[in-house]
Amino acid sequence: MSIKEIIAAILSLLLLSEISFSNDIQGNFQVVEEKLGELKGDDKYDEAIELLNSIRADFPENDFEISDWYATIYLDAKQYDKAYDIWTEGHKKGYFYLLHPQLPPYKEIAETDEFRRLSEKDLELRTAAIEKSKSVKAIILPEHYDKTKEYPLLIALHGGGSTIKRSKSHWHSEKLNKEFIVMFIQSYRHYNLKKFGWSGGDDRARNDIRNLFDEVVSNYSIDTSSVIIGGVSAGGLMAIDIAVNDVIPIAGFYGICPAEPKELNTETASKMKKANLNNYGSRR
Repeated sequence: MSIKEIIAAILSLLLLSEISFSNDIQGNFQVVEEKLGELKGDDKYDEAIELLNSIRADFPENDFEISDWYATIYLDAKQYDKAYDIWTEGHKKGYFYLLHPQLPPYKEIAETDEFRRLSEKDLELRTAAIEKSKSVKAIILPEHYDKTKEYPLLIALHGGGSTIKRSKSHWHSEKLNKEFIVMFIQSYRHYNLKKFGWSGGDDRARNDIRNLFDEVVSNYSIDTSSVIIGGVSAGGLMAIDIAVNDVIPIAGFYGICPAEPKELNTETASKMKKANLNNYGSRR
């Protein structure tokens, strides 16, 4: 093969790659976010901004996420004034981003007057949203669900800064799909406009989980002696919190990289052991 033919083949492959990416993008914002993550990781900030500019009109339902990506890219590129402008415009739309001065991404600008102003407005919007928000559930029934048969229940709690949608995409197995009723719960506690999280010692979250559990038991055929609760990170923390405080009757719990609830101590651990409560692999 000649040099010209090799170059032509390479150009053809590059063109096909671009066409493939363009086709994948159509109606799929997840593909956009994956590409943005790659560009951000490679410090290709100008290319990331160009991509955002090119797709913004195609995803009106993802306007907040796009806004957040703009601010994140500008922040990493140390173009702080542009990040400030994005946040200011977002606040006018009612968006909030969790602009907390103690969070690592904002370390270099935390003490500036502009960021302090923005963080105060952000907290105001977030607090108002949390007051109106509520915890919600999604139920996945096993294949060939039979209401005359009782099923074990798995309660899955998402991690911090996550959603039911993301949690549902992770928890699948042949056994779950065939033998369990699965209840995914999304916290009322906003991280930002679109993502949520948990906090230990939260009576409102405990009450929400109790009420959602009661709803599911009332509407589906569940073996209440076979209830397992668990989650990732902040969700794992909340699962242990529910177990320690006997919020609902559970047979066991799991936690993947959870923090340690303040209520977990020698006395409560002994109480859980006496109740034969199973720990299905909590680890940090």
